[in-house]
Amino acid sequence: MTTITQSARSAIYCLALSLSVAVLCHPAQAQTFTDNTFVNSDWTSTIITNTSQGTFTAAQDTTSGAPPHSRRSTQTYNMGIFRVAHMRNNALYNPAASGAIAAVSYGYDLALHSGGSDQYSLLLLQNGIYYESSQDTIATGVWTPFPARSLDQPSFWKCAGSGRESDHPDFTGTGTPIQFGYATREASSLVGTQISTQSGIDNWSVSVLPVAKAPD
Repeated sequence: MTTITQSARSAIYCLALSLSVAVLCHPAQAQTFTDNTFVNSDWTSTIITNTSQGTFTAAQDTTSGAPPHSRRSTQTYNMGIFRVAHMRNNALYNPAASGAIAAVSYGYDLALHSGGSDQYSLLLLQNGIYYESSQDTIATGVWTPFPARSLDQPSFWKCAGSGRESDHPDFTGTGTPIQFGYATREASSLVGTQISTQSGIDNWSVSVLPVAKAPD
């Protein structure tokens, strides 16, 4: 009869425990959306905040980028706030079908072509309500990377649509589909002064990390 020593028994137990933890903690597969060419038909842009009589244009830019192509936006506005939603048409994640969201990671490159500065942020659209991350400010003509950052549900705030200002998107497993894009935001306190800016975005990337599930 084979005898298992106490030390061998302990080693087997530790190995089994390590394997169990590895299985239980194995990360879920992220779903990633990217764009570095910005074909016009892939994007839809809509004014969602306009207290400044603002106007805009947004289109693919074949002459500038990191490297080209990129997407160029032109904004003209007066005193107030001017925010435009730029949504990637097929960048959709359905928590009810693909699982609850643990975090959303995103990054992009920005450049200012004219004017003083522009602000960009990651934008989510769920149930007709827009939610944005904190803004990134670009004030240089040099293409500047804003590296990937990982954000949880409380890191997004409602910026347009019904509900309270403090509302957040629904990342749970019963949440409705979420569309991803980015926002451009301008703000001015100058009375009687019209401002125009041009800026660009390139290498837009969003990764959705679902909550890890225990094996069946």
